[in-house]
Amino acid sequence: MKRLLAVLLVALLLISSVSVLAEGKTPLKIGYYGMSPNAGFSKEFFESVQKAVDAHGHEMIPIYTDFDAAKMRNAYEQFKMQEVDIIIDENEIKDSMTPFVEQALIDGIPYIACFVTYDEIPDAYTFGASNQQMGEASGEFLGKIVAEEWDGKADLILMVGTFASAPDITVRLTAALPVLGTYIDMTNVKVQELAATAGNQSASFQLVMDALTANPGKKTVILCQTDDMANAAQAAVEAAGRAKDVVLTGSDCIDAAQEYWQTALKEGNLTAPWRGSVFLNTSSWGEMVIDMAEKMVAGTQEEHNVVAKVAVAGMSNWQEFFPDLMERDFKK
Repeated sequence: MKRLLAVLLVALLLISSVSVLAEGKTPLKIGYYGMSPNAGFSKEFFESVQKAVDAHGHEMIPIYTDFDAAKMRNAYEQFKMQEVDIIIDENEIKDSMTPFVEQALIDGIPYIACFVTYDEIPDAYTFGASNQQMGEASGEFLGKIVAEEWDGKADLILMVGTFASAPDITVRLTAALPVLGTYIDMTNVKVQELAATAGNQSASFQLVMDALTANPGKKTVILCQTDDMANAAQAAVEAAGRAKDVVLTGSDCIDAAQEYWQTALKEGNLTAPWRGSVFLNTSSWGEMVIDMAEKMVAGTQEEHNVVAKVAVAGMSNWQEFFPDLMERDFKK
């Protein structure tokens, strides 16, 4: 009887294995470098990937490293020791990621570096939105607003981002300038970089408040690297009483941005300062990156740099991106 049960168990396991293979879903063990478990964008991206991992029957080992080289080294050794099939890294900062991208190539571990590009390492694989495209989208979005509402005239452009700690990401701000220049005469426009710190909204608030105080009465365009920074910038604009001469954008379309637009729309205030944010549709990225991971492990992934499309969402086009916005309860 015991022998019969053992034979049946083995048969069931074989059938299960054949079924999984037939569906193209051989279970993978995935090492995941996380940036932060709480930050809006990072949290949304991780949850999207985890949902896809569960749906495809894979296993994921998440380790949060927050750009820290020592933590990343320790995480890499853990991934290697546990014999992961592939590593997904969403730390965003190229200098932090590069040593492990290179080491993984040597060790033969497939590695997806998210939100960077590696033209200098042809064998590297990357996934995410292009910072260049994000900046250009913001520039066009705000440029049209300035052209329509301010007759194409502005006095000051503030760029709030990680210029000191992660300058490679701030391309999503600087890339907006040439596009803005097609709508605004930039001859006498002052451009100022505000070196903020990711996750520190109080510091972003003070930087923007100081800049506004130093430039009273100026028509001001504010480009923010993230929605957390945009939320802080908006608070500074309100505190300074400058809502009528400021327009700004963020990036990520997190709940703070959507709640702000919902409130402004319900109040009929269509010229509220925080006009939009780069919409990355992050909740759909999990399927994309896991599909990429499966193909890399199988040796069938041809495209090395997978770039997701970007757009700017906000009060003027909310129906397209958030059709349920006016019905949502953000206090849950």
